[in-house]
Amino acid sequence: MIRCNINDWPVVRMHFHSYPSYEEVINWLSDCDRILKEKREFVLISTFDEHYQFEHRARKKQAIWFKSVKNELSKWCLGMFRVTQDPVIIKKINAPAMSKGMPFQCIVVEDVKKAELQAHELLTKCNLPSPWDKKLSETHE
Repeated sequence: MIRCNINDWPVVRMHFHSYPSYEEVINWLSDCDRILKEKREFVLISTFDEHYQFEHRARKKQAIWFKSVKNELSKWCLGMFRVTQDPVIIKKINAPAMSKGMPFQCIVVEDVKKAELQAHELLTKCNLPSPWDKKLSETHE
């Protein structure tokens, strides 16, 4: 199952497990549509198992979907924090073609803690509430 967690809005967490089925990808795209229908800014933290790649039919469906929502993504998604230490993925994400083709910034981070810290910084910079604001203030009381 591809998990899509919005409990810490405006932080959206997505986890892609190994070998997702076509149906799981379709369900995930529906989850993404629901997120975009919120019409509120958010950041994305994405994590992946080792063999998360979509099958050909699912990749095609995702590409069509992505093209149809690219403008909405540019309005609402402030950035994606991609958790990885894989040099091949890092090279792809940092390539000029990726930044040119994506409607939001893609930032490579080595672990979830760093993703959370950078997501908090981005939300703060954009004057948006961060789920960590309350946690940080509680530790200083």
